[in-house]
Amino acid sequence: MPPAQNPAPGPAEHNPNLTGHNDARSGTIRRKEPAHCAVFKSMMRQHIFPAATITPRLVAPLLLFVSSTASAADPASPFTPPPVCEAAREETPPAASGAQNADSSGGENREQDRPPPLPTGLADYALRPVAEGGFEVTAAIVIAAPRGLVRETLTDCGEAFRYMPGMRLCKVLDSGPDYDVTRHKIKRYWLLPGADFIFRARYHLPERIDVKLVEGNLRRLEARWSFCAVDENTTRLVYQASIEAGWYVSQRAERRTLERDLPEMLRRMKSQSEARRAMIENSPALPADDINSDTTGKPSNG
Repeated sequence: MPPAQNPAPGPAEHNPNLTGHNDARSGTIRRKEPAHCAVFKSMMRQHIFPAATITPRLVAPLLLFVSSTASAADPASPFTPPPVCEAAREETPPAASGAQNADSSGGENREQDRPPPLPTGLADYALRPVAEGGFEVTAAIVIAAPRGLVRETLTDCGEAFRYMPGMRLCKVLDSGPDYDVTRHKIKRYWLLPGADFIFRARYHLPERIDVKLVEGNLRRLEARWSFCAVDENTTRLVYQASIEAGWYVSQRAERRTLERDLPEMLRRMKSQSEARRAMIENSPALPADDINSDTTGKPSNG
């Protein structure tokens, strides 16, 4: 008599080595998953890649970038530089004020209170960080040329390539009786992004020009150029500005860039203005009266 054979387990029978259910389409029975695999998958789902946090982790940096980009146009604290030409007329002469300080303080106090040395050629210079970011700067230089000629040098796009470090483009986009809208592209340091921005220059002649950012990759730019007439042939040019780069740059790097470029720009402005005065004086084809003109009209911008 042949030995009895055990029938294959049917769908209703339980086998501890199997998962306990059949695949109805293929007729096969799935093997039971080892315990350590189930634990590993559970840990992956619950601790490493939880489904509820995948979307926030991916979206949060994007939202932060969008919010920071959108806030680039948000106004910071208003920039209201004090008038400088009126104050220059009323201030005490440097020699007299220096003598009074020498008599009223000792040698040690004079050393402690002495301000840092000015950049070469400048009559005034101050740079301070702003809480919102960026810097506020004040710089001045004395130029041996009438202020009308200094204004023409400043607002002439052809001259801008000579006095502005790293200038790549200067283009007047719009112009009116008392304003200009100009685009500047500046690229000097290969490690830093170039500045590409459009600004509006509002003319309050004969003493100042106010500058405000319209658009571009700067976060903030508000500035004032003041042309203080010392005498008929001498101008004290004062630059006051609140500026912040629109890309990430450390405060130290931004400070060093301003400390290099701003004094150099003013020194070039001085050289260009004085060279134009000398050219007019020595050229028989140009009337010498032009260098002393101080009209209240907006100078032509080429």
